Parts: sequence; C-alpha cells; structure tokens
Amino acid sequence: MLINLYIGHSVRVLWAGLLSDCFLALNGVKQGGVLSPVLCCIDIDDLLNRLVECDVGCYIGFSFVDLTAYADDIVRLIVDLLLRLLLCANYCRY
Repeated sequence: MLINLYIGHSVRVLWAGLLSDCFLALNGVKQGGVLSPVLCCIDIDDLLNRLVECDVGCYIGFSFVDLTAYADDIVRLIVDLLLRLLLCANYCRY
C-alpha cells in the first residue's frame, strides 16, 4: 500500500504564483501527508544515530541537547551550522 502511495506520482510546484510543468516525484515524502513525519523519521534514522554518536552539542540549563530534528527542521539546522562554520572561517582569516 505504501509503495502505491509514493511510486509513479506526478507533482507540480507553485512558486510566486507560477505553476511548474508536471514531473515525476522520485524521492521525498508528501508535504502535509499524515504518514510523512513517520516516514521521514524512518528515512533519516541512521543519519540521526550517527549525529548523536558524535557526542557534540550544548547544555540548555542542565539538559544536554545534541540534536533536534523534525521533518524539514533538520535541513535548517544543517544550513545554520554551515553558515556558522563559514562565519568562523572568515573571522579567523583576519
């Protein structure tokens, strides 16, 4: 049943009032789908485990926070980290 929900579906993108041509969705989960958060967690579970094993994070009060991830929030986390690394690298040049 899951395979039938995700294989062979055409999608379109609406951006700034413009609608794209149809194209085949080859990966990802359906935005707004009831199962999408669960399927996303299953998909990135190995990545999350590897990130936790790095034992890198910070303390918020007395709680150690090594990773927060839910659906597309992990993408934002990675982009934020990359931007911070670039900022540090540029700072160290001077």
